[in-house]
Amino acid sequence: MYLKKIENIKEMVDEKYLSNKNKRAVTINKENYIRNINYYNYKFDIYSMVRALTDKRIDIKNATVALISENRYEWLVTYLANSILGNNIIIFNRNCTSNMIEKTIKKLRINTIFFSEKYKDKVNEALKSEINIKSNPKKKNKNSKINLINFDSNNNPNNINYEKLMNTGRYIENYTIDKDTNNNELKQVETTFISKDGKKIVSQQELITSTIRIKDALKIWNKKNKKINATDNINTVYELIMQCLLPYCYGINTYYYNDNISKKDISIENTMQNELIFTYKNKRYRVNGSEESMALTRIENNKKLSNFIIIKNKKSVVREKLESGSKDLVLIKTGK
Repeated sequence: MYLKKIENIKEMVDEKYLSNKNKRAVTINKENYIRNINYYNYKFDIYSMVRALTDKRIDIKNATVALISENRYEWLVTYLANSILGNNIIIFNRNCTSNMIEKTIKKLRINTIFFSEKYKDKVNEALKSEINIKSNPKKKNKNSKINLINFDSNNNPNNINYEKLMNTGRYIENYTIDKDTNNNELKQVETTFISKDGKKIVSQQELITSTIRIKDALKIWNKKNKKINATDNINTVYELIMQCLLPYCYGINTYYYNDNISKKDISIENTMQNELIFTYKNKRYRVNGSEESMALTRIENNKKLSNFIIIKNKKSVVREKLESGSKDLVLIKTGK
């Protein structure tokens, strides 16, 4: 199968774009507007970010960068662009304290942080004692150590605005994106998940292999209009695979927010540090295990309580009866 030859994220973005470019990639459904982005524009945004980050004014390549933000389109673009550049990526869990972030920045020598306004105070608190903020990317400053790229801010002079950065990349010639890119080296580039529970490190090759394993077990085919709901955050390797890599590989629409997800779509129900549970075609599945043995298993005996027979009596007692196999289970709930 040709897909199994893909071993890193750059190959995934370049190869799968060809079959998915006319499909809907991301839908952002907010109260006042709906925005649909197809894979053609999705890839364009990814490579615009790639070109912007290799611009001489910023020059972020073969570096260590961090992401701390809610799950959103800008997060997806930023993750994929940095992966293509061969940057090691640190993903901070929302439960990380500013003290944990500060220690990680020092230990791993992070030189760029992508964040949203929601996490601005936590980032500023982590940086205030040690880091000199790089306030003007056009000027070289020997004391400047950290690029701060804010997904939301338009008027903070200490931050690089995300949209302005993207516009820079949109006007740089395409040929610059393949300079010094080694696909074999990209396989070993790492993503590190940091949380209060510890850290988890996974290579690009392991991520792609796990994505393909899940897809083959789930039997997803390239069909139009298939969707997956977006969770609030991407904090684990399972969330990264299910909401970023799997959709891109197979032309699935990542849907922000939960509205309009049907039984034929993938609906994430629960995410934990060690597993992710979702429904697909009225069946429930669990994703867990390490990258070497990532597993997708179907959760059996998934009977819902909607089949209960409810009987009320004068004493405000509710008796609920459900047939389970050959036995009758009777659950009694007291009260109003």
